[in-house]
Amino acid sequence: MGLMRRAIAREEQDRRRTMEEERRTQDRFASTLVIAASIIAAVRLAREPDISRPSPRRTAVVAERYFPNPDDLAGRAALSG
Repeated sequence: MGLMRRAIAREEQDRRRTMEEERRTQDRFASTLVIAASIIAAVRLAREPDISRPSPRRTAVVAERYFPNPDDLAGRAALSG
């Protein structure tokens, strides 16, 4: 009986460890995507000659990076302000 309980406990521990590793991998991947999107947006904005006033191009760049779904009109409306 004791061996069975230990085997079950070990399987549960392995399952939890695997799930935690998968979650960490997904978090790392999401973080990498956010960093890449920020760099792309920064480079595009750096090419903008005058960023002191709002421009449709700048709004489009930011909206494109942070709201990639074209159906997300609420996010785009919030940015255009």
